[in-house]
Amino acid sequence: MRWRLGPPHYGWPKVLRQTLSLLVVACLAAATSLANAEDFARLAATGLLRQGNLWVLKEESDWLARIARLRPLEKSALSAQQKYAAELLHNERRFGELEQLRRQVQELQRLAAGTEVSKGTKARLADQIRANQQLIATLEKEVADPREADRSPSVRQALIDWIDRRAELAEALLADRGLAASLAARYAELQRDPGVLAALGDVAARRRLGPSRTFELQAAALDKLATNLFSQPLPVYRQHGIWHVNVVLEERAARTLNFSPNGTEHFLAASLLESAGISVDPHAPDILIQSSGGRTVCGKRIVLANLRIGNVVFTKVAAVALPPEGEDLGSVLAGKQLAGHRLDIDPARLEAHLTPNAAPPEPAAAPNR
Repeated sequence: MRWRLGPPHYGWPKVLRQTLSLLVVACLAAATSLANAEDFARLAATGLLRQGNLWVLKEESDWLARIARLRPLEKSALSAQQKYAAELLHNERRFGELEQLRRQVQELQRLAAGTEVSKGTKARLADQIRANQQLIATLEKEVADPREADRSPSVRQALIDWIDRRAELAEALLADRGLAASLAARYAELQRDPGVLAALGDVAARRRLGPSRTFELQAAALDKLATNLFSQPLPVYRQHGIWHVNVVLEERAARTLNFSPNGTEHFLAASLLESAGISVDPHAPDILIQSSGGRTVCGKRIVLANLRIGNVVFTKVAAVALPPEGEDLGSVLAGKQLAGHRLDIDPARLEAHLTPNAAPPEPAAAPNR
């Protein structure tokens, strides 16, 4: 039998046709595999990891593992808030008991002053008055008028604990949101990289660049948490007659400052700056500060990139960095340096409200002549 040349399906033996087809498929598969390997290597070189057909940055996986720590911090802050609310109610109830005891003493004293009361009755009334006065003395040390609830030691401590837990959560949240923003920027950069786009191939390659859906959902959850946490009003407390307000320096360090409503300079203690990781240029301009005791210390003028109070972020904030020997002057938030805003304290509710100053009225139009 003589074979004729021509297309494989014309007269070629079936086995030969099948063998040739398999060879073609194998060659195509090998070429595809090699191309895939080269593409995968190129994507991996940019720091991407393969998750099925999705390619994500290694830092994304690290970030998803990192944010797991936020949940315990959030629960701790919520627990501290609930404890503070419980202390408020407990103080209010015990203050009611205190007021009732005071009224009872007044009534017993009125009865004991009666002219028709026997000596025995007066003695019993006197004993009851003394017992009530002892209870009153004890309660007066422990409870406060609900309109000044922070004068109660237990209420003030619960409030401080809540503010501290909020600060811990704020620092962790801001750090994680900052990393999320960096990752999003990195993905946007990769989307513009011709080499990455070529390695991903066309739609038929079914490869996709991150972020993953999990990352997007978690980032949105952090945004929602930030909206709730960085809101108005702010919880504040008073100690030795001075109100204390928690702020965030440089979007990374939550610290409590003494609030001076009429202050014209923000002061930051050396220990606070060190703990916040804020360096002071030794060549920054000097400023002499005189304390109330007549002592003079030399500070440095600095500019903070930003200062957050609740949901308001002030940028390029001028402040004075105190030297270590000025530690006793404390860190002060100046009410007159809030860039068109004012911070109002509500002593009854232990809250601070940051609001824009009212705009000056526009001049009246000149009357028609």
